[in-house]
Amino acid sequence: MAAFADLMARSIRGDAALAKFLGVNRSRVSQRISERSLYSFAGIGGDRFYPKWQFADRKPLPGLRAVFAALAPKIHPLVVDHWVCTPSADLVVDGENLTPILWLQTGGDPDRLLELLPES
Repeated sequence: MAAFADLMARSIRGDAALAKFLGVNRSRVSQRISERSLYSFAGIGGDRFYPKWQFADRKPLPGLRAVFAALAPKIHPLVVDHWVCTPSADLVVDGENLTPILWLQTGGDPDRLLELLPES
């Protein structure tokens, strides 16, 4: 449970808080959820949580829409968190293994991530 609590602590809690963070209205957040262009998970108490790693400069990272749309809907949030935050030998730039998040932040092709998505 400590890992899940840590993930919740590193996330934005609730649609209203995310809308404020992004500077959009709540209907835009709902739209992004339905099109799976944001990643969220249900936390303790049923609130929706949005991990902060998917944002840079208060905007969703480019390329995440394709990744999240292809991600298995039932995959556990800790599996997703581990995958996006762990350097991969399959994502190398200048001899350095990058995390999927850093890969996208540095302009990496999101299609490469589709080949590496975690299962179940």
